Order: sequence, then structure tokens, then C-alpha cells
Amino acid sequence: RIFSDSKTFVDLHMKKDENSTITAFDELLKNTNNSPTNEQIKEFLDNYFDSSSELEDWTPLDYSPNPPFLSTIRDETLRNFGKNINDIWPTLGRRVNQKLFENPDQYSLIPVDNGFIIPGGRFKELYYWDTYWIIEGLLVSGMRDTVKGVIANLIQLLKKLGHIPNGSRWYYQQRSQPPLLSAMVSLYVRESKDIDFLKQNINALEEELEYWLDTQLITFNVNDRAYTLLRYYAPSEGPRPESYYEDYKDAQIFDNPDRKQEFYTDIK
Repeated sequence: RIFSDSKTFVDLHMKKDENSTITAFDELLKNTNNSPTNEQIKEFLDNYFDSSSELEDWTPLDYSPNPPFLSTIRDETLRNFGKNINDIWPTLGRRVNQKLFENPDQYSLIPVDNGFIIPGGRFKELYYWDTYWIIEGLLVSGMRDTVKGVIANLIQLLKKLGHIPNGSRWYYQQRSQPPLLSAMVSLYVRESKDIDFLKQNINALEEELEYWLDTQLITFNVNDRAYTLLRYYAPSEGPRPESYYEDYKDAQIFDNPDRKQEFYTDIK
């Protein structure tokens, strides 16, 4: 393996346009009889892909190292715990680098206009349902402007794709997560009293609901009674791009190609 984590490759961005990159790879396969060595693949990756970050570190403008809520916590252990969580915001704050907006077709990251908070670790993009819990914490820290911008990012993704993907990567576009956008807006509006924001985006909330009703609805019968549910279902073919090797390896326990595809669908 070239990378220990499959996500590493799909998060790289191309140095050149797609056609040039594919042509060069086809040429590599032709010249090596479809059997390039690891060193040849590494050389190709070095020549045509870049690992420099599409994101910049970002400290939200409304961040305070000592927000008012800390002074209301009497217990020192809990107060330190709250302080440690508050300290995370500038550590995990990111915004999209301007160069991505100039050449978006060369990146797997979907650009959004405002800064946001990432989950951390290998997950260095905006994620959908993680953001709900992040917003809860941001509001406790008094960071309403940051919350408003983060929600606006999700609405931007919704308008671009027709739904909010699992995360802000193109390879997530056929997957979503628990639809918590309305709950996020509710948290923000209750805290900020920003009714204008709700009025401006109420149609987006309805659009997301319609996506789930149109694509994720399933009806089944139990004891002669019909039940209707919304389900998580991602019928795209093959392994998850960000976990390709791992999914492919795990699927080898199935002999039937249809059962393998069922596994790939279920694991998404």
C-alpha cells in the first residue's frame, strides 16, 4: 500500500487538470503493462497530486478564551473541563483556502464561504451531524456569529447538491447523515432571536425535508399494518472512497458479487 489510510489519497488535490492527470496515468499503465511498481506510483503521485492543505487555520472572530459561562461553574474540575472544550474552537477552526475557489475542479473538497469547526483527526472537512453537537458547544461559548456562518455553509451545500452530504467532499455527495439542519437552526434562533435568518432560510429547511421524503421513504407491513419510515440508504456502487481498501478487504468474505455490493451499500 502507498498510504496506510485510504482517505489520504482521495483528499489529495490535483496539480493539473483532470484530463492531463488521467492521460498521464493511462500512459503509466501502458508503459508498465498495467503493473507499475510502488516507486513508479509514488513518482506519479508526486508529479500530479499535492497534499498541501486546502484549508487554513481559522480563529473565529467571536471566540473568547474566557467566555462568561465559565464564571458560572462553581466546581473547579467542571470549570476546567469547560475551559478545555472552549479552547478547542481555535484549534479546530478552519476556512477554505482561496486557491480552491480558483480551481475547484482539482479538489475533492467542496468549498463553502464561511469558517467552520472540523471534528479533528482524519476528518478535516465540514461534517453534517457532527456540526449539531459542535453548535451546541459554540452557543454555550457565546459564539453566535460562528454558528450562523456554519449553518449557512450547510445550507450552501444543500442548495448545491439538493441535500446535505455526509461531509464537504465530493465523494460524500451520495450519502447524508441524520437530518439535523432544522434542529440546528432552532438552536441558533432560540439563542439569538434572529428571526430574519429563519425567514431567509425556511425554504431550505423544507427543501431538505422534501429530499428525505422523496428519496429515503420506505413503507412496510407488520401484522397487516403499514408503517412508513425514513431510512439511511446510499445505493452507490463499490467501497467508500475514503475507506476503499478496508471495505474491499472486508467484502472478500462474500463470494456473491451482489452480496458484496449489498455490503458496500450497508456500510455507507
